[in-house]
Amino acid sequence: MGRSLAHADPPSDLPAAVLAPGGPLLVAGPGGPPEVAATDLFTGFLASLLAVDAVLTEARVPASTGRWSYLKSNPPPTHR
Repeated sequence: MGRSLAHADPPSDLPAAVLAPGGPLLVAGPGGPPEVAATDLFTGFLASLLAVDAVLTEARVPASTGRWSYLKSNPPPTHR
């Protein structure tokens, strides 16, 4: 999970999963803040603010107070 988040990989769905409820992400490394908001971690497609010597160690996702769901679907293939 941490690797996909640190890599900011949208197809993995994990960035959306931590952005939706919010919550801090904990980072270990010699520089930068030890705690980063999920909204601040991702700086672009496949880009995050993590330095090359930093490691994402924990994602704290708040407990849900209601009902929700996530549905991922792929479009049907098109034939030529």
